[in-house]
Amino acid sequence: MRRYLSFISLALCLCNTHAATAGNIIANDTIVDGKTIQEVVVTGKEITVTADKMIIRVNENVKKYSHDGYSALQLLMIPGLDVDPIDEIVNTHGKGTLLCINGREASKDEIKTLNPKDIRQIDYYQQFHPEYPLADGGVIDFIVRIRDNGGMAFAQANQNLNRLSGNDLVDRKFYHKKSEFDVQLYGSYNHYTPSYGKESLTLMRFSDSNIEKHTSTMPSASHSNEIRGLLSYIYRINDGTIKFAASLKNRHNAVDKNMLQQFSNTDIEDMAATDNSHTDNLTPTFKIQYRQNFNKKFILNASLSGDYTKTSHDREYSSKQSYISETQEKYYHLQPTVGVTWIACKRNTPFLKATYFYDKSTTDYWENNAYSPSKLVNGQAFIMVGNQFRFIPNKFHVTLQFEERVMTTDDGVNSSTECFFTPSLFYNIKLPHGNVFHGLVGFGAYTPQMKYFSPTEKRMDEYQMVIGNPNQKIDHSIETNLSFTSGHKWGMVDVFAVYENYKRPIYESVTCDNIRNVYVHTFLNGGTYERFLFNTVVQLNIIPKKLKWLGGAEYVYTKGHFAECRTNSAFYPISELTYIDKGFQGNLKFSGGRTVLARNGYQIKRPITFKVSLGYTVNNWFFNLYANNPFMKTPQKTIFM
Repeated sequence: MRRYLSFISLALCLCNTHAATAGNIIANDTIVDGKTIQEVVVTGKEITVTADKMIIRVNENVKKYSHDGYSALQLLMIPGLDVDPIDEIVNTHGKGTLLCINGREASKDEIKTLNPKDIRQIDYYQQFHPEYPLADGGVIDFIVRIRDNGGMAFAQANQNLNRLSGNDLVDRKFYHKKSEFDVQLYGSYNHYTPSYGKESLTLMRFSDSNIEKHTSTMPSASHSNEIRGLLSYIYRINDGTIKFAASLKNRHNAVDKNMLQQFSNTDIEDMAATDNSHTDNLTPTFKIQYRQNFNKKFILNASLSGDYTKTSHDREYSSKQSYISETQEKYYHLQPTVGVTWIACKRNTPFLKATYFYDKSTTDYWENNAYSPSKLVNGQAFIMVGNQFRFIPNKFHVTLQFEERVMTTDDGVNSSTECFFTPSLFYNIKLPHGNVFHGLVGFGAYTPQMKYFSPTEKRMDEYQMVIGNPNQKIDHSIETNLSFTSGHKWGMVDVFAVYENYKRPIYESVTCDNIRNVYVHTFLNGGTYERFLFNTVVQLNIIPKKLKWLGGAEYVYTKGHFAECRTNSAFYPISELTYIDKGFQGNLKFSGGRTVLARNGYQIKRPITFKVSLGYTVNNWFFNLYANNPFMKTPQKTIFM
């Protein structure tokens, strides 16, 4: 259970913007980089559905009573778009949504400090955006006013009411002609000792005995602190933008877990156990972005980002046996990307995108003075070409894209390279009266996370150990989905269905080592995993621009071949209510409980979820209260077989 009380102060100072960007805005126009570009919209409607996107003209109530980009999206309550303003997560039908500002990919920090009063409109690409063909869950582009003088200060403090945890953010922006300079400082803290913790029952069969181990977590202290500094600079060149950003993050985490262990079928008496761990992370990052629009025909997007993380992890476990371990890890990541979109004519828009992911991890692990080193290098190259065919402009569009993926893994002993050809087909059909169909048939390839490869054996407790598997195969999939959106003055209808088929997902396997009397966890490629989902919701404008209600239901069926074949189905209701008026804003979101079968073979029982967001705004001060399942004890349970 989490309850948040968020005190948010938003102050605008010296924001005397030039008339070309702040005044005399023609109706139905969009401001991009200070230029006026005509949009085809319907005057008077808050949301207009076109063949390619949803155009959202943010009403004044939302601008006035929201404090950043995330809260503005939440108050808009768009069907199919799930927004969590606390954890800063935006999903489209369950997949991550790419967020942009004036066509340029934006970071979470930029969305968090975006001034809603500067929003001209929001372009929501539910299915496909030719500038960002790699986006899985759609693209949201905030079209905002460009400031050329003055500045803005933003301060935010979030405090949890039932424990000592929260975070604080201070941001200062300066504007001068074509330049924007930003300085940001962020800190978070968590110092909490819960009255109870997780309970687990482990059944272990050995050749000479069967052991049942029941573990109860007693009140255990958890401490964490994080501080992050950010500097960024944006320079606008006519129809182009270049951005430089660098940050430095330092995080410390300490957990002192106290447990009571009870054993059955053995002569071991009940005993206390402790599991104390301390982790320190130091992470510098950088990112360079460049976007240029050449004569409204060619759009170039290029970026280079990278980060380095140094991690120190110490653990002391004491129970029937005692173990001391130390981990030193260095992780490097580098990603260059370039994309070109060519608006060739009214009926064709070809595009090209290339990106490369380079990840390197070196780990030194000591357990009771026994040393185990490991190294892993992972490289992924993506080259994508395609074309959007507008057979009937603004009515029937088909996008065909071809992608070649080259994935290389090297653990210092063995190396492998695999290539995948992953084509995709998107289609958009615009019907009369605000009705649109979107569809997709596509292939994908997924390399396992680096943590699954490490051949170093690490101890979980006296009876369990975990070791990676460097011989894993890359998974590939096929997906087809169909969505229907119908926009009206009274609200919207959204229907979505998807079928996914994964050929060899990774699952966790456990084998018994009778010689050492331990169970060893490792990771294997399973058989086919299938998932079918059907979701339908209706959104009603009960009181236009003040009160909205959304209701619907979702059905999910999953089937996976792991060590054995398993199936699961779930049906649950969805409901959401949003109110904005006279300084008050509120959002209530309800989702029914369900059990799902994950791709890794785990069965996850998700409880009923009830989220509350209440706030009041006065003179650029925002006071908000967030609560997740208030007065309810509804933990999520994970079942591993």
